[in-house]
Amino acid sequence: MRATELAPEDAPIWVDYGRVALDAGRTSDAKLAFEQATLRAESDNELRYWAKLSLGHVARSSPALRDGVAITKADSGNAG
Repeated sequence: MRATELAPEDAPIWVDYGRVALDAGRTSDAKLAFEQATLRAESDNELRYWAKLSLGHVARSSPALRDGVAITKADSGNAG
């Protein structure tokens, strides 16, 4: 987090921080970091792409999302 404080406008640092946070299981920190990277990478389409893709990884690793997917799958047999 210290690097993001020293260079808050540096989008690659936010991506790196997000990856480390996600690997450590800190999904809320990772989400914030990838959101910041997306905002700061306005002129770098490739970096913005990777930051947004990483937000998807955060969502997939979120327990709330996994629970929601499980509920949706369980309820899909009851449709109709």
